Amino acid sequence: MKDYKDFGLTNKQYLFCEEYLTNGFCQKRAAVAAGYKEKNASSIGAHLLQDENVKKYIDFRLKACTDKFDEVIACLTAIALGQGTDQIPLLAQGSQYLADKKIDSRDRVKAASELIKYKQFNDKLQREDIDREERKKNNNVILENIFRQLRKEETDATEEEMELDDEDDINENNNI
Repeated sequence: MKDYKDFGLTNKQYLFCEEYLTNGFCQKRAAVAAGYKEKNASSIGAHLLQDENVKKYIDFRLKACTDKFDEVIACLTAIALGQGTDQIPLLAQGSQYLADKKIDSRDRVKAASELIKYKQFNDKLQREDIDREERKKNNNVILENIFRQLRKEETDATEEEMELDDEDDINENNNI
């Protein structure tokens, strides 16, 4: 397994990264926990997140967590479907050995329950992403309408000025 030094990180940068990944991605709290002064923590955190070595380490750790998470989901799915067996220690004639035991229904129900929670959470995140995209589209439409209206008002104002200039020219010619 790679060490943080393989990424060219200092000990403080490493501590920042680990705290950042475990505290809900709050750069200020991560910087303070890593030993940086609180009054500069926000700017230091932002600066650290721009550092290429820090970015690479955080990406590496996130990928490792994602891979493990995928394994957990696969394991829960297998348990919920009743695939595989569990091993339990048994004693027979003074020696201990492992015996295969079919996964019981209680464990299957619990695994299915955890999968449902994951699915609901994942669906919620997707809905939030869709909502965010819809709001962004709506905001863009509103901005386009505002700009269109401003351009129209600007064009109308220019035309009115031109008409007034024409009337002034006519009045000047009539006065001559």
